[in-house]
Amino acid sequence: MKRSELERIRRALMSTARASAPCQDVPEGFEQRVLARLRRPAPAPDPLATWLHGFVRAAWASVALALAASAWLWVGTPTANGSATDPADLESALLAGMEDTDALTW
Repeated sequence: MKRSELERIRRALMSTARASAPCQDVPEGFEQRVLARLRRPAPAPDPLATWLHGFVRAAWASVALALAASAWLWVGTPTANGSATDPADLESALLAGMEDTDALTW
């Protein structure tokens, strides 16, 4: 919207608000309390609360990632013959780096 159109809408709303009588349901001094609250400066941010909030968010993200990885591993990745990976193949793959340890002496 253009600035002039926004100003026209603001004026229309203000004139309508001024023309209507105040509601009797509003408690005494409500306007003063609201204006006093708006004039009060914003509270200083608490660094401890900010850090804790960040840690909690990171913890939930870590839990979600762990659950997703667990579900993915639980389902398993089928191989070409349609079965899940063989535990013996996994063991040989993990221990493959340990076979030539004699050549790596200091």
